[in-house]
Amino acid sequence: MLLRGKRGLDSRWRNFYYRSLGVKLQGYVWLGRVEIPRNFSDIKLAAGCSLDNGVVLLSSGGPSDRPKIQVGGGTYINRNTFIDASLSVVVGQE
Repeated sequence: MLLRGKRGLDSRWRNFYYRSLGVKLQGYVWLGRVEIPRNFSDIKLAAGCSLDNGVVLLSSGGPSDRPKIQVGGGTYINRNTFIDASLSVVVGQE
């Protein structure tokens, strides 16, 4: 039970951290130990989605007027998944 509470607090901290860097989080997102190395404003995560440990979201290429990586609400991305978008990747419903 204690471990589950720590994971929840860690996830909330990651929500705060990535939101402060410019990732578009629309409500609470369950975040395991994910990595978003750069271009934070190119990422949009809908409320209710979950990203497990080891997920990497990488936005490459030039700037864009809309998010390059979008994850819809209710979507679960499993461990050690690597998503690299230079134009656009949508996982789940927009």
